[in-house]
Amino acid sequence: MKIKVISILFFICFSSVYISCKESFEKNSQNFSKKKAVPVILDDTINNRLQEKKEFIRKKLIGREHYKFIFSDDYILTINSNENTQEIEIIKKDLAINQVIEDYYETPDIWVQLYTSSENEEIVIVEGHDYYGSIFGVYMIKDLTLKKLDFLNFAQDKPEENGVKKLHAQIFRDDAYIYVDYFLGTEQLFSKKYDCKLLEVKKKNQKLTKFDVNDSLHSAKNQNYTKKEKQLFNTVWSGVYDFHLSDIEKMGELHSISYKLLIKEHQKIQIRIDGGKIKNFDCQIKKITKDSLVLRKGKSTTDLILVKKKNQYFISGQDIYMLNPPNDNYLIEKNNL
Repeated sequence: MKIKVISILFFICFSSVYISCKESFEKNSQNFSKKKAVPVILDDTINNRLQEKKEFIRKKLIGREHYKFIFSDDYILTINSNENTQEIEIIKKDLAINQVIEDYYETPDIWVQLYTSSENEEIVIVEGHDYYGSIFGVYMIKDLTLKKLDFLNFAQDKPEENGVKKLHAQIFRDDAYIYVDYFLGTEQLFSKKYDCKLLEVKKKNQKLTKFDVNDSLHSAKNQNYTKKEKQLFNTVWSGVYDFHLSDIEKMGELHSISYKLLIKEHQKIQIRIDGGKIKNFDCQIKKITKDSLVLRKGKSTTDLILVKKKNQYFISGQDIYMLNPPNDNYLIEKNNL
């Protein structure tokens, strides 16, 4: 009898333990299943990395003439300087942008990098380069506006021993930010994030010139050119022309003058005297031949004449002669658009 009672008690205890363990296991199993179903919440840094970003690709520099940087036949960027200010001038296709920049790159050399995206956005890095260190500004161009993003500096690491390393960047953007990692050689200098909302603000000192295709050479309403003249215009004369003359002595003082002729769908002349403000003039084509192009500037009564001799171009005319008599023509540089 005593043994039977002990057996019953043992059975009751074992059953209680089994039921308790089973309930505990089932409860834990339910909790484990629920935890697996809960989505993982990532912090902002990880989310940013996982978002689809658009990359900016660096454009190859195909030519350089002092501070004129040529990235293609239809994209030329120039840094213009005088004693007090510098400006970025961009000529691309039928668009000209001139903007005075706040920072002055007064160093032995200036380097420029251009990065472009598939969304017609551009980022320009202007570096005031020096052997031991550099300053550089970062600018974005979008929808005909130029906006400064940053102004930074860095020092070279023992350039006598390690050599001079080059600055470059990796640039991405999403809907909210532009992400830029700056490198000196293989070493990362800075990692920056710029708010895209700031790009909506236009600079007050920005000058934009958009050429009106309705006033083009090909517009029958405004111009009556023969088929041959149109062909000559497109194959021989269309382009951007640059001419600079310095050490012009007038009244005992030395002066300089620069001409830029934009000969495309709409003709424009830009003149700068002694590094001062650029003056823009519309102009008309008076005559086209295979050897010469005659232009009339604004309301002027005199003509500017471009002459082609073999593969070289020259500028002449009354205004050009008066710059430094008896010289009546000068070599002018042409870049195709």
